[in-house]
Amino acid sequence: MLNDLQKSLMEKVSGLHDIPQGAVALRVNGETKYYSGTKQIQIVKRQDGNGFTANIMADTKGKSLHVPALIDTENINEDVVNTFNVGQNSDVVIVAGCGIHNNGKKQSSHNGKHVFMIGENCHVKYIERHFAEGNSHKQMSPRTEIFLGKNSVLEIETTQFEGVDLSERLTNASLQDGAKLYVKEKVVTSGNQHADSTIAVMLKGKNARAHVISRSVAKDTSTQCFLSSLIGMNECFGRIECDAIVLDRAAVSSAPTIFAKDQKASLTHEAQVGRIANEQLTKLMTLGLTQEEAEQKILEGFMNS
Repeated sequence: MLNDLQKSLMEKVSGLHDIPQGAVALRVNGETKYYSGTKQIQIVKRQDGNGFTANIMADTKGKSLHVPALIDTENINEDVVNTFNVGQNSDVVIVAGCGIHNNGKKQSSHNGKHVFMIGENCHVKYIERHFAEGNSHKQMSPRTEIFLGKNSVLEIETTQFEGVDLSERLTNASLQDGAKLYVKEKVVTSGNQHADSTIAVMLKGKNARAHVISRSVAKDTSTQCFLSSLIGMNECFGRIECDAIVLDRAAVSSAPTIFAKDQKASLTHEAQVGRIANEQLTKLMTLGLTQEEAEQKILEGFMNS
């Protein structure tokens, strides 16, 4: 069903070599290529064909849903909206991502919006990877809307690999009583690429918690901009951490913001932008690594911390 190039893109964004068993919604070159639901995870296509609604039944445990989007040609510019309705007491993993290969003359882009409606007492892990390759322009603009019910937990891991020419990520979240949101974002840019990321979390409920971590590396003349905010509207806890390494003539701006609207809100933030320390390079080079190898080791450790 997938050609070799599409299988390669699939592996990079989902870790799979082909279409998996179970609940799947696969897009290829702007169209729904394959979708399959289960008794516990039902998938309904949008009438316009640009996305789906996934209904995850209450008390669903140990199940996963894969929703990759693949583009391997030029002049594919799609707008997709996917909605995930997660029933109470569920514990599931959702794996998404987009891979673009474009060597044509015209740009290809994927603009995806994911809406999470998560019921009470759930645990959801959401993994999203973006990968691009080829000589022509590749653009991705992910949008994420999160409504997190009482005492539920959502873990988000997003990774943007080197190769995406322009990305504009926007994430909005609203948390109810006892809800917990953990976000870990990783971004690498090079050449003349640019990445924007804006995250806004509203801690509405009592004892809601949020922890947002951003790790990024900017190379060559690429640029990045991170805007993160926590709004505490009740007795709540939140922290933002933004760390970036700048190489060559790249540029990074980071602006974490906290806004307490309740005297019992406890919010903190931290931002660090800098270069690789000479002491770290020297230490690794005395062990026999070249400067390039030492830099790579340091960057790998930084992005995986």
